Amino acid sequence: MEINSTLSKRGVDLFQQAAHIQLTVQYRCTDDPNHMALLTKMNSGSKISPSDLSLYKQLTKEDLTPEKFLFGTIIVTGNYERHELNAFQSQLWAHHFNTQIIRWKKRINYDKWIGRPATEEKLHEAEKENCFWEYFVPMAPAYLNYNINVEEGLANGTLVRLHSLSMETHEEQEYLNQQLEETPIGETINLPDPPKSINVELYPDFNYDDQPKRNENLRKRNQWQLGSLVRDGSKIIIPISIDHRDKVKPKTESIRAMSSPVYIRASKVPLAGYFPLDLGFCITVPKAQGRTIHRVIASLSEHPIPFLKFSWEQLYVVLSRIRHHDDLRLLLPLNNRNTLTYIANLEKDQSTAHYFAGFQHQTDNDLVY
Repeated sequence: MEINSTLSKRGVDLFQQAAHIQLTVQYRCTDDPNHMALLTKMNSGSKISPSDLSLYKQLTKEDLTPEKFLFGTIIVTGNYERHELNAFQSQLWAHHFNTQIIRWKKRINYDKWIGRPATEEKLHEAEKENCFWEYFVPMAPAYLNYNINVEEGLANGTLVRLHSLSMETHEEQEYLNQQLEETPIGETINLPDPPKSINVELYPDFNYDDQPKRNENLRKRNQWQLGSLVRDGSKIIIPISIDHRDKVKPKTESIRAMSSPVYIRASKVPLAGYFPLDLGFCITVPKAQGRTIHRVIASLSEHPIPFLKFSWEQLYVVLSRIRHHDDLRLLLPLNNRNTLTYIANLEKDQSTAHYFAGFQHQTDNDLVY
């Protein structure tokens, strides 16, 4: 007991000796003083009001082009919305780019399914929910969700473009080819088994990328030394193998209650995909941290479920992902800004202040470079 107490005291002492560097510049958006002013205000811990968000436009029909916000990254607070919006945007993408959607069932832990439907009919109906499926949409944006090779830039959060599938056997490839021939554009193909690998394009150029971003992508492609499935040098295509499946951790998904066509109670089930990849159409706030996103659609309306409402910290994360205020659009029901009134009551979590109070305070102006 005395040893544990000594170790605990030593840990506290080391923690208090650490330095907290108070950064005063958000370098992502130095070219937009108005946007910077709001981030600085939030960084100081100040409250904000709905009027502070008047700088940011609402999403309109004029924004819905591929070069603008049609396939911008939607940021939400809950996984149910993420799954639904990714599935919806997948269909929109497939129709727009004349392709199909391909999906296969995730790994389901039936033994730990809390509230598992009692009959095969109800089970089959519940498993139609989008969270049960892993999606592949040709040429769509996606993110790595696991550190495959950090030294080579294949880290959690890396943006890629989905390119193609490689199947395990010749028979599986023939089945997929037949389905692609017979399935109409925009429709979904359900595979009985996952593919051998998902082939992805590294450092791709998207329609909305500006010239500096395209130059950066080109530089990274030229520096890539680990080979590519495409040999002409125009693209870097690498396989993400199913061998990574053990690195994909199960996530407990909430399954909604249903009354039609059969009655099903709400339940919770652990699900795990086969590949460390997530579609990039819609992400939750934690997945947005640390990223620079070129087109953001923020679903900021007050959520009917209390624990899914935006917090002060989550709002800061969303606003700080972009370089310029015009790179963000607000997704509001019926374009109703009144749904933002709850923003005025958001406050910085006091535990955050208490946490940083344990560090020595130091500003970036005090540093010698």
